[in-house]
Amino acid sequence: TNWVDVSTGLLHSCAVDADGQAYCFGNNSFGELGLGEQGDQLTPKAVGAEKWTHSNGWARGNCSIQTNGSLWCQGSNRFGMLGTAAGNPATDVPVQVGSATDWQKTSNGALHNCAIAGGRLYCWGYGGSGRLGQGSSASVDTPNQVGTASNWTDISAGEAHSCGIAGGDLFCWGYGANGRLGTGTTSSSTTPKTVLPSLSGSWQSVSAGYAHTCAVAGGSLYCWGLNNYGQVGNGQIGGNITTPTA
Repeated sequence: TNWVDVSTGLLHSCAVDADGQAYCFGNNSFGELGLGEQGDQLTPKAVGAEKWTHSNGWARGNCSIQTNGSLWCQGSNRFGMLGTAAGNPATDVPVQVGSATDWQKTSNGALHNCAIAGGRLYCWGYGGSGRLGQGSSASVDTPNQVGTASNWTDISAGEAHSCGIAGGDLFCWGYGANGRLGTGTTSSSTTPKTVLPSLSGSWQSVSAGYAHTCAVAGGSLYCWGLNNYGQVGNGQIGGNITTPTA
């Protein structure tokens, strides 16, 4: 099989082949594999007959984008993570999120999801510490737009924070402990905050982890946040790095 995209959740994996067929395998306690049934799957199994371009997993679910640009999610709907209203139960088959057909990328955190559609950024799910970027810590069970910008190109949802790139500028928001937002403090933020303004316009990609973040700007790699295992890559172990370090 010629694979072109892959993602992992807490205990499951999903991948897309060159023909656009999605396959999932692993733990299926909440229907996160999207197979229309529960029960663990030990080898890759086809998810329906639809064609897909991109898949991304979270702890107990998965969201994927079809070739027509529509967004679909399956698994646990705790805190409204499916994006289809919190009253809906967990589902073991993919359900469409809204009606948009211009979704470009999705990123799933521990209890929240974010995605880009037509250059606009949306987040939903658990809102603790402001990780949805809505100006509060309220949870949201359907996609809500973050700000008004329409030039978002990358998004990464971490364990309790989120980071994204718009017009080459890097923004982070949510839980700020250990300096994971990269804003020079350990304070949390309910709205996107600019990271290292001196590099504005040059950020290319970003990845938000459990308590640290890494991003690429002008071909250089920067990391910050919790450094208890040397994950910031600065040659040291320990401490909280509150600003991006190359």
